[in-house]
Amino acid sequence: MMLSGKNRIFQSVWWWAAALIVCVFGWTDFARAQADSLYGKPVVGQNADHQLEVFKVGADGELRHRWRKPSNGDWSAWSSLGSGFLPGMALLTNVDGQLAVFAVNRTNHALMSIRQKAPNGHEWLEWTNLGGEIQPPLVAARNADGRLEVFAVSLNGGNVLHLWQT
Repeated sequence: MMLSGKNRIFQSVWWWAAALIVCVFGWTDFARAQADSLYGKPVVGQNADHQLEVFKVGADGELRHRWRKPSNGDWSAWSSLGSGFLPGMALLTNVDGQLAVFAVNRTNHALMSIRQKAPNGHEWLEWTNLGGEIQPPLVAARNADGRLEVFAVSLNGGNVLHLWQT
């Protein structure tokens, strides 16, 4: 397929910009910080103050996270939010500015949820069991009126299930 002149210029500029970003910022190896592989794909959220927070489920089922420190831009050490989870979690920011994490319980396949006690905070509420028998991956979104919605595949039957905030 032939690219038009505009598309070739855009493609060249895009690749140049991407190469510049990697050269300027480089990669940081987050996996070695915990000495295990990334069992679940990392998921990134943004706090109300625009600081990033990274979450992952390790091979041991531990859900860990680390956040960018606003004071100096460094990253915190990995911190645990609990164990017993399957990879394939989801997260998003609720209308109050708190990060909300959704994960699947490794034992009973129930949907579990946890959120920050306050926006930008490092303290979290207890896990809430939202029920169901599902399998990851999960997808979460905020609908037009701000309510959170989670989509998953049923454990038996493979149907797409949907749960929403009331």
